[in-house]
Amino acid sequence: MHLDAGAIGVGVECGIVNHAEQRVAVRDSKNPNGPALLFLYAALGGLVGALRRGDLR
Repeated sequence: MHLDAGAIGVGVECGIVNHAEQRVAVRDSKNPNGPALLFLYAALGGLVGALRRGDLR
């Protein structure tokens, strides 16, 4: 795993990417010990796409 700060997109402060398992853990960089959301690449892509289209207003 490696750290890609801000690499995921709009509104995301910090992400930890595991390329082998195709997973991304997203957390608030202001709270580094706080909880993280775990997404598969495809699920995160679907969420970003829905946000871009305005489907999640």
